[in-house]
Amino acid sequence: MVRYYSDMRHKTNTLMSLYYFYKNIKNSRELIVQLFTRDFTSSVRKSFLGVGWVLLSPLLGVFSWLIMNEIGALNPGQNDIPYPVFLLMSTLIWNAFVQSFETTSTTLQSGAGFILQVNYPHEIMIVKQYLHFFANYLISFIITTAVLVVFNYDMSWAIILLPILILPLTMLGVGLGVIISLVSVVIPDIKRITSYFIKTLMFITPVIYVPKTNNKFLEMLIELNPLNHIITGIRELCLNGNINLSNQFTISCIFCLLVLVIGLRVFYLGEHKVIEKML
Repeated sequence: MVRYYSDMRHKTNTLMSLYYFYKNIKNSRELIVQLFTRDFTSSVRKSFLGVGWVLLSPLLGVFSWLIMNEIGALNPGQNDIPYPVFLLMSTLIWNAFVQSFETTSTTLQSGAGFILQVNYPHEIMIVKQYLHFFANYLISFIITTAVLVVFNYDMSWAIILLPILILPLTMLGVGLGVIISLVSVVIPDIKRITSYFIKTLMFITPVIYVPKTNNKFLEMLIELNPLNHIITGIRELCLNGNINLSNQFTISCIFCLLVLVIGLRVFYLGEHKVIEKML
């Protein structure tokens, strides 16, 4: 196990800090599995509907948007894809970002008792939280795919790669999440603020509507939004089999990777100081 102390953290460059993360995670595989199994089974037991809630949530999440579309309160734009199919796939992809952020933004808080009692590399909590997110996401993916089959929509074979294709979105979510996890120990309200911001961000991301719009200002915001290019590219590949590796898509993926690296670096430099405030 790699040990590092406060006086050496600022002297360690980013690549070496990532290497320490990798070594500690590799050496703590069994502990990660134990913590993940304990927390995941506990969360299912505590839920009133149990695993049924995990199965229902991806369908309930789009129900309100479908009603708004039917009564004419929502204008998603012209689209060759049936709107229920478009909405299911879009929200499934969008949730990869939202859920990975929400899960990792409670990294320190979720393991507070364990962190204060046991000496171990705290970056394994990030992996444990990510596994928790990914397990729930796989269930949502299976259910959504089954629903699309029921709709009898002719999907692309690439949909089976969705758990891999969402990697840029989860990198962005984890990078932001670990930073918020640190800051929220000092400023608890930051979690509420960022959650509200992300909900607002959905309205300038083509999740419930097509990217084309007559509003020039909204169109500019959508074009500047890196989530737009990633979500649109993944959706087109999964539903229509169209591969769109545009410059915007590539730049957006690089941006997500940079956010992840920055987030892990901030966690490496700051988690020991923040944990002292949890004592």
